[in-house]
Amino acid sequence: MNRRTIGATIRYYRKLRGYSQEKLAEMAEINEKLISFYETDSRTPPIFNLIEIASALDVTLDELCGLHQPEPSSELEREIIRMIRDLLRGYTVQRVDK
Repeated sequence: MNRRTIGATIRYYRKLRGYSQEKLAEMAEINEKLISFYETDSRTPPIFNLIEIASALDVTLDELCGLHQPEPSSELEREIIRMIRDLLRGYTVQRVDK
């Protein structure tokens, strides 16, 4: 199975959106150097950074991590998934700095 790494996926969506590493770092409120480390797979991003990056790139965590979910089998399931995604788009993670 040929899967892209998380770093390659971050780079793919960043370039697709036309963002520089600096712009993505600013939007995700993450140090620019970390974006570089993540894209080269030198470091694995913690979940809270993945959430911020996914939000900045307007993709789901599933898309960012390369996970695939089975297709919903009914219109009701599709509608529920749409509603959940709409709710989660407005969700932000508050950072607690020590």
